[in-house]
Amino acid sequence: MVRSARALLNMSANEDVAFAMPGKLFMPFADAYIRSNDESLAAVRQRSRRPFVIIDSILTQYDLPAELRYLAVIESDLLPSATSRVGAKGPWQLMSGTARDLGLKVSRRMDERTNYYKSTKAAALYLRDLHNQFKDWLLVLAAYNAGPLPVLRAIHRSHSRNFWVLQRYLPAESRQHVKRFLATAYYFNVGEPVDDPMCIRPGIDNQNIGLSQEGYLSSIQSTELSVFCSLSSHSGLAGSFIQRPSTMNL
Repeated sequence: MVRSARALLNMSANEDVAFAMPGKLFMPFADAYIRSNDESLAAVRQRSRRPFVIIDSILTQYDLPAELRYLAVIESDLLPSATSRVGAKGPWQLMSGTARDLGLKVSRRMDERTNYYKSTKAAALYLRDLHNQFKDWLLVLAAYNAGPLPVLRAIHRSHSRNFWVLQRYLPAESRQHVKRFLATAYYFNVGEPVDDPMCIRPGIDNQNIGLSQEGYLSSIQSTELSVFCSLSSHSGLAGSFIQRPSTMNL
């Protein structure tokens, strides 16, 4: 049984729901983001096949949602040589101290943050640890960007563990980081309009072959979106999907 976006948003923090996004409030951001980043997103998609093979295999190994592959897209455009102004490096933009804590070698002679396999494994370990702490993937994404402390402060100040409630207490960069992730996941997965809600299997992109940019942007402008991942009590992740509730009662 598929639950509506509103039902998901109204669920208490004790229930096992990881991704929840209000479609009507989010779609203007997604639309604007995709319009302003269309060329760069298309370029990343063109070179994404090989990196995604590596990333998907490791996310599967650690029982993590396949959609986390898009975190590497917004962090580095999937470029292993990417370096930030503050010194984060590699496809997952790990700081040197964090990388060493996760078992990577970082020195003048060798920097394993640029090794796709090793850095992805380290990022998977870090993401798993963050999820063990926050139990919510949107909060994990915020903590990946800002560190756990700002997220803990936001939880304390808002008296909530719902990202959409506590986001105003997060650094602006972290708020945007989470929204960029969701918009990017939407870009990679959702194609032509459909009559019924569609599910995307983890690890499989809808390549939208033959769909023009105008048609694509038109489709996202007029639809609502709910992204969530249900957790199973046994393995931690039962199934993750992106859903377009064009015929659902929200």
